[in-house]
Amino acid sequence: NGTSDVLLEIVSAGAPSTFTFSALDYSVVGPSSSAQTITVSGALGGNLVATDVFSLNASSLSGLPDGWTTKNAVNLSGRTIDQLVISFDPGTNTPYIDNLVVNATGASAPTGTPEPASLLLVGVGVLGLGAARRWRGV
Repeated sequence: NGTSDVLLEIVSAGAPSTFTFSALDYSVVGPSSSAQTITVSGALGGNLVATDVFSLNASSLSGLPDGWTTKNAVNLSGRTIDQLVISFDPGTNTPYIDNLVVNATGASAPTGTPEPASLLLVGVGVLGLGAARRWRGV
């Protein structure tokens, strides 16, 4: 019927706070012949960046460990986003996701910069060593 239900939505908090989507584990429960589709959409600043669509039916999970399969990002691979929406087409199967892999790509941690007080302390120490050497007459 063209509609979909949102299963999960991840939105970054704070700025700048971005991430990439790498993979998810996917399983379905329902009639083995009926396919279930999950759509994973990524956006940045409210603009759609890319979409990955994964389709699976219960019969294709036979023989897999615990009935789960890993789906890796294709179109979203390596794309920086700040919103991830995972939705599914309603049907006879029930989708399950686990082990969602996202990686932070936002602003890096600040690098260490010497504080003025630290530099002053080093300078006073050097002057003190010079004065002590002169005082001792060495």
